Amino acid sequence: MAVVSHPLFSAYKTDKPLLEKIKAHPLIPQDCKVVFAHSNFGNEVGYAHCVTADEIDNNLYLLALELGERHAGAPGRGHGAVSLAMLDEIMGRAASRAVNNLCYTASMTTNFCNASKVGDFLLASARVRRAGKSMVFVDSELHSGETLVATATATFANSGRPIPFTGTTIDQ
Repeated sequence: MAVVSHPLFSAYKTDKPLLEKIKAHPLIPQDCKVVFAHSNFGNEVGYAHCVTADEIDNNLYLLALELGERHAGAPGRGHGAVSLAMLDEIMGRAASRAVNNLCYTASMTTNFCNASKVGDFLLASARVRRAGKSMVFVDSELHSGETLVATATATFANSGRPIPFTGTTIDQ
């Protein structure tokens, strides 16, 4: 497993405890690379993309986060906006990779199924349902262990612009 950093971010930092949880998670392939600083927002929230060499072939995209106090809404509970952001982020990556262009969220419907708690390790997954020339349709789920926290479906618009992130691998 390797850590990938974005060359545009000087504030890159490795979250070793999260990396260990990602490595140990049964749903995450052992060949995944971890991206901690994918965007300014993602860097602030603290989630990590789990990138596999064959994610396009398998049509499965993963995003992980350990909920801390800074992610809380109600006392001890994860804020719904964090769940929404994770689902939107992972579906956006899936849509962008499907058409090899940067995609933007056109619409998103989310269903909250269970509350998340501070200390939970959340894993968001996304699959592209259909990719056309101008629109991409994606489904996503957010889990805490075996518990389904939220589901989402979204439509993404193809910007026609290349994906800006290429990344640099750092061996562990």
